[in-house]
Amino acid sequence: MLCNLLTHMSSSASAITADMSVSAITDLFPGAADIMAEYGLHCYSCDIGGVETLAEGLAMHGLDNDMLQALLVDLNTEYAAQSHRPNHITVTEDALDQLESIISTTATASPYITICHSTAAGLQLEFLPEPRPGDTVQEYGTHNIFVCLDETTIRNFGGSTVDYRNNTFVFDEWVQGCCNGQGECGCK
Repeated sequence: MLCNLLTHMSSSASAITADMSVSAITDLFPGAADIMAEYGLHCYSCDIGGVETLAEGLAMHGLDNDMLQALLVDLNTEYAAQSHRPNHITVTEDALDQLESIISTTATASPYITICHSTAAGLQLEFLPEPRPGDTVQEYGTHNIFVCLDETTIRNFGGSTVDYRNNTFVFDEWVQGCCNGQGECGCK
């Protein structure tokens, strides 16, 4: 599957920019919807919000560049304040076995895999010809599988687990303080 999670990091310190689509912003930072609503923008729930940039959305609502700049400051401040997550994603043995099986039976599959999760499409796996520039690569040597994670995926889903249960890949999202099923926090 193709990864629908749009990664758009500018070269400056701002992760969220005016030229990003509203849906890309909310995929990157789900809390952005509440901040936009405070400005009277409900673009995240509008069909056009999927293709319209943040700047276009503000213009459609008659808001000026000063308002856009204020919104960008608020969005980026809150985005930067998110709790820091672990810089990896765990892939269980069952998931690795299934991925290895797919790779061995699919001519176009490669051992480089990216994992994405978006609000629109859920868990997605994509085979890559090679790691992308800037990816963090996790090597699972016994399976000859390399999981390639971009900064956005790590920031939003680091610490989470990909498993294979009931004939499907399952994404178990990391929650700070959770023992991940070890029976220490009551998650099971």
